[in-house]
Amino acid sequence: MLALLTTLGLIVVGCFSTIKLARGLNQNVTLVSGSDIYDYFDTLQMYGDAGPPGYVVFNNVDYQNQTNLEQMELIDAELAALNNTILSPIYSWVTPFKNFLSDGE
Repeated sequence: MLALLTTLGLIVVGCFSTIKLARGLNQNVTLVSGSDIYDYFDTLQMYGDAGPPGYVVFNNVDYQNQTNLEQMELIDAELAALNNTILSPIYSWVTPFKNFLSDGE
């Protein structure tokens, strides 16, 4: 009977302790202090609420077609307007590419 109560007590204590314990291991524990990847993870831990970078990928696009480039610029402008979910700056290569094409003509 004592063994059963002890077992149940340990299970209850174990369940409650999992709520309080942080899961996972900090990446910087295994890295060399001052290395580039250490600094990256340190910055990521400080500013982690920003989230990962996002990419928009287009398939089968004719990049010499001005209509397609204008549509891509419009998508960039609409993404930049989402201030609540997307942090600026928004980096895009579409406008410099359009300028490059127009300079070559």
